[in-house]
Amino acid sequence: MAALGRPKIALPTADIVARYAMGDSTYAIGLDLGVSYSTVRRRLLAAGVGMRSPGRAGGFQIGNKLGLGNYKRGGSFFATGNGYLCTSDRNGKQCALHRGCWEARHGDIPSDHVVHHADGNRQNNDIGNLVCMPMADHGRLHNLRGH
Repeated sequence: MAALGRPKIALPTADIVARYAMGDSTYAIGLDLGVSYSTVRRRLLAAGVGMRSPGRAGGFQIGNKLGLGNYKRGGSFFATGNGYLCTSDRNGKQCALHRGCWEARHGDIPSDHVVHHADGNRQNNDIGNLVCMPMADHGRLHNLRGH
């Protein structure tokens, strides 16, 4: 038994080390194994692996867990009062995460367009759930739905 009466989890240390060496983050590895990133980190340290410097994981910025590459938005995520996930740019300006995801994959959003969440869930920023559409069409769509 481990500390606090919890059983020790058998994790594939060799696989963890190999994935980390190939650039996977402790967060991504932990997500796949069903454990926290700190558990993965402790296993790596116990195996004698030197940790990468904070703020960079496999070439991605912190705050870019979707792995879409380095883009102009980054930092911590937070939810706004209307339910959108946001981050702050380097100047402290609030930026909607779904817009950043769209721009990272498809480029700039035209000024008369918005990025719509197809399933209605404002926190589901999967690229397959995002649709760029003209503001007028977006307004009509929400008026038809009643929200």
